[in-house]
Amino acid sequence: MKRTFFLEIITPEKKYFDGEVEMMVIDAIDGEMGILPGMVTTVTELKPGELRYKIDDKWYYAFVSDGFVEVTPAGVVILAQEAENPEDIEEKRALAEIERSQEIIRQKKSLQEYRLSKAALARAFGRLQVKSRNHIN
Repeated sequence: MKRTFFLEIITPEKKYFDGEVEMMVIDAIDGEMGILPGMVTTVTELKPGELRYKIDDKWYYAFVSDGFVEVTPAGVVILAQEAENPEDIEEKRALAEIERSQEIIRQKKSLQEYRLSKAALARAFGRLQVKSRNHIN
C-alpha cells in the first residue's frame, strides 16, 4: 500500500503547496476530517481553520479559509480563498478584524452584512487558533 499521497493547495493568488504527504487533517464543514493514502473519493466544503499535514513524520501547519477539498485516487486538491503559514499571521490584524466584525454584528444592519461579518469573524478566529497552537509570536 502506498504510504503517501499528492497534496495540492491552491488560492486565487498562488499555489501555496504541492507535494507528497503521509496524512493530513482539515476542518471540514461537518467536522474535522483526517485523510490518509487510499481514501475514498469525496468532495467537501472547507471551513476556515487549521490544516495539518505530515511529511517524513513531521507535522506542518497552515491557516486555510473557505473553500473546497477534493479527494481522489490521484491525490487531494484544496481550493481555498486564503492559505497562510502560522508565522505570517498578524495577530493584531486578526484581533482588529474580530472587533470590527463584532461591531457590525451588534449594529444589526443588513442580512448580507451580518453574513459577511460572521465569515470574517470565523477567518480571524481561525488565524488566531493556528498562530496560538504553533506558539509563534
